[in-house]
Amino acid sequence: MYVRDADADGPTVMVVGGMHGDEANGYTAAGKIKDWSIDAGKLVVLPEANKNAIRSTNRIYNDGTDLNRQFPTGEEPTTSLAREIWDVVVMEDIDFLFDLHSSYGIYNSGDGGVGQGIFSTQAGGATSYRKELVSYLNANYISNSTYDYSGATSSDGSSPMLKHKVGAISTQEPSFTRRPAKTTDRSPSRSEKRPPQYRSSSNGSASSPIRWRMTET
Repeated sequence: MYVRDADADGPTVMVVGGMHGDEANGYTAAGKIKDWSIDAGKLVVLPEANKNAIRSTNRIYNDGTDLNRQFPTGEEPTTSLAREIWDVVVMEDIDFLFDLHSSYGIYNSGDGGVGQGIFSTQAGGATSYRKELVSYLNANYISNSTYDYSGATSSDGSSPMLKHKVGAISTQEPSFTRRPAKTTDRSPSRSEKRPPQYRSSSNGSASSPIRWRMTET
């Protein structure tokens, strides 16, 4: 786990990648995000949440468990790894969650895939933030409308996913799942959206004084 604290006050944003070991876009993007410089608030990044699954390039891990289905609302997470991840959510008292995945196909295209989809909960202003993010990505990074981002809003707590558990604990903690299409010969690579108060530098150095701490998970 990587945590960056800026001197200026701001929200705490958590980014998770690698819940599913066969979704390289998610953990690759999170691995880059952990090196971003921040101007305000706190950035918490868990780039490879499911390391065993990533090593084996499998969606599931060890005992055949889907890590992103172990976060029931109103109950303890059902595996030790899920509980460790949830402990971070609680300990850091996060304001936003971005859970990064990847998928084949294009959401709403009729091909059965959910790629290029951004899915929010109903918590806080998540739906409006999602729509703003979709518009920003399409305007700034997508040159072929075939690959436009879209998305949907789902009920908080409606599924035992991490984003739903976060969304259900408070109406003030928006959470999102972003699923860029897996890179193929017909789908160009995408740039990652940076929340407005965060910006990256080429060498990962801070533009303002930053406290850096790293914890292995």
